[in-house]
Amino acid sequence: MRLRAALLVSLTVAALSLPALRNGLAWDDLEFTFAQGGRLLSAGLTGDLLAAANPGHGPSGYYRPVAVATLATTEALRPGAASHHAVSVALHALAAALLALLLARRLGRPDDSAAPATTGAAPASVLAPAVGASLLWALHPANLEPVAWISGRYDLLTGLLAVAALLVPRPTRPGRALLLGLIFLGGLLSKEGFIAVALVLLVDGLAAPGDRGNGGRRGSAGTRSKAGPSAEAWPGWLAVGLAIACWLALRRLLAIPAIALSPLADLPRDLLSGVAIYLARAVAPWPLSVSHPYLPTWPLAAAGGVALAALVALGWRRRSLATPVALLLAPLIPMSLAAARLGEAPERYLYLPSLGLCWLMAAGLQAAWSRGLAVRAVTAGATALLLAAFGVSWWSRLPDWRSDATLFGAAVRVDPGSALGNLALGSLAAREGRLDEASRLLTAALERDPASVRTVSTLAWLHLRRGEVPAALARAREAVALAPSYPQARLHLSGALHLSGDHAGELTAAEAALALSPGYREARLTRTLARCEVAPDPACEADLGAMGREGLLAGVDALVAGTEAAIRRRDPATALERLGRLRALAPADPRTRLLAGAVGRLVPPPDLPPAGPKR
Repeated sequence: MRLRAALLVSLTVAALSLPALRNGLAWDDLEFTFAQGGRLLSAGLTGDLLAAANPGHGPSGYYRPVAVATLATTEALRPGAASHHAVSVALHALAAALLALLLARRLGRPDDSAAPATTGAAPASVLAPAVGASLLWALHPANLEPVAWISGRYDLLTGLLAVAALLVPRPTRPGRALLLGLIFLGGLLSKEGFIAVALVLLVDGLAAPGDRGNGGRRGSAGTRSKAGPSAEAWPGWLAVGLAIACWLALRRLLAIPAIALSPLADLPRDLLSGVAIYLARAVAPWPLSVSHPYLPTWPLAAAGGVALAALVALGWRRRSLATPVALLLAPLIPMSLAAARLGEAPERYLYLPSLGLCWLMAAGLQAAWSRGLAVRAVTAGATALLLAAFGVSWWSRLPDWRSDATLFGAAVRVDPGSALGNLALGSLAAREGRLDEASRLLTAALERDPASVRTVSTLAWLHLRRGEVPAALARAREAVALAPSYPQARLHLSGALHLSGDHAGELTAAEAALALSPGYREARLTRTLARCEVAPDPACEADLGAMGREGLLAGVDALVAGTEAAIRRRDPATALERLGRLRALAPADPRTRLLAGAVGRLVPPPDLPPAGPKR
């Protein structure tokens, strides 16, 4: 019966998620996950995730090779967005099925540690709440983002692996302990926030009956074993500790930087505000958007503190609820700190902690089941209505993730002043050549979030495209002041200084960008060209050859860079020769036309014969 119920949940979730298969790439799919056409995807297996995919972003401290491996494998077996979306839907459906199994197992266990665990077929009083709660979790509107968005794979795997870890029977045997350790290491290598599940497993071991997972194990005299839960749980805790040690050692070996946190004095406010924000969004998820502002305040933190205390008291009074309370609260710690760092409260952050909320809801549904037929009927009706609302919202919102235009267009419809929505739409308009529209949208984004370095830096880039040198220089300097460790802002400053004629400053800014992100290809090119302008000697081009040998520069791109380097060091003969080869190789490339004009200005006009006598 339990397996049939889990299968029903899985099929229902998969069927309602089918519109996701028509979605394409959006947002981080384009900038990070499949950056450079997917060529850099494998770099995330051995290095910093974001810096490997987009060096202009700089190091992030994210190391998620298991999630990256699922993406790389899918791309290798069957390239295309549809395949990745199909895998995401399958993983989510599997997580919902495993959750139904977990709830059916745990709801059938009494609160009294001296009572035997339920065996055999689960009764309707267990299966109905397990199925209803797992469907509510799987179709919760805020949990759609990791399913509809390919780059949400990290959150998707943390939810799946957390449920899998809790499904492992008490690891008193080495094989079970090893399995738990491997699952936990997989979670850590999918997303750093999975570390919170260690606290959940600790609480689960302390709160569990002494016979958990041993089929009501008894001593030789037919009495229950007196071994306490801690004695039975320690092999699993040891396996989790070893997994954490391996994870930390791997990060150190690969030189993955630590993730930056808020100032120590702000941590309590940020953490408790995050608890309040995400608990509120779990209960009232609408309106839905790709991002929500994160504005921590002490009154909000006080509300979060009250909610935190109430939930801890609930878990303390009722041992059977201690694990779901921990599963709800523990992941909110890293999620709240991440939201504070980003200044945004993404919906995807609720995916893991909402498992605990779902478990608490299942316990409430089970309690209502025993209150009589009338209460049971009302509870079932309310659950069905909520599921219908969630299902309609789920089905109708999946197409929003079809592309950047649909995704951020939906965000702006929800909130016309959305900083992220206007930034993304403005960047899209600039790439498509709609510069006036881009300027309007980026200005709207900056009005909502004046401290957004990405918005200020993108405005600097827009001014550079329009040839507005003083405005570009001002915005680039503002971006560097806002985030001195953001390589792209340094590169935009270098470009603005070039147009202003300050080539020494251009070189300094390019070198600063490269120091922050040594793999930043554009920064290396800019540094080489600036060197050729500051010290016009053929030796300034040496790094172009090195980049070619490293596979970073080839074909037309290499010839374009070489031609510009010759122009910068004012060598007309070499520039003409390289331009000739470029015209033969890529006559239609717009860069060929621009370089031809620059070479024309560099080459002196031919000597004209003296004019004859006037007649």
